[in-house]
Amino acid sequence: MPADGNAPFICFQEIILAEAGVKLPRETIREIPKRLKQLFEEATLALYDDVLSTLKTLKQRGLILGLLTGFSKDIKLICCKLGLESYLDFVVTSEEAGADKPEPPIFLAALERARVNASEAIYIGDRYDADVIGARGAGITPILIDRFDLMPEVNDCPRIRSLA
Repeated sequence: MPADGNAPFICFQEIILAEAGVKLPRETIREIPKRLKQLFEEATLALYDDVLSTLKTLKQRGLILGLLTGFSKDIKLICCKLGLESYLDFVVTSEEAGADKPEPPIFLAALERARVNASEAIYIGDRYDADVIGARGAGITPILIDRFDLMPEVNDCPRIRSLA
């Protein structure tokens, strides 16, 4: 029988469900990742109100703007639908970088595309573990965007509540 890449997920889900008093067949639990992926692909994405106006201002100031993302499927279409395309100089996906955040290759690929040194770059992200740690690991100054003040304990990098 081939190894199941979702085996840790399935075991974890069985434990969580058992603690909640729910017993499901393994076949049903195996469907959870597939269904989550399907729901995610069907989800409608939206920007916060401050995103486009901030990008416009930064672009007018002559800054090079890029997006680093774990999305790979249809990212150009997504950027187009969200109105981001005219503000972004580049997009780097985990797939094309061969690594996801917080690994250095995705950040280094962005520096290469921007044609800047790490000391000249700033990276804004909403996840401490992936964005702040990853940017810092590549020598980039990180800024944590914590819109809902969920990480007040973070004090080793600038923390903002809005892009504005």
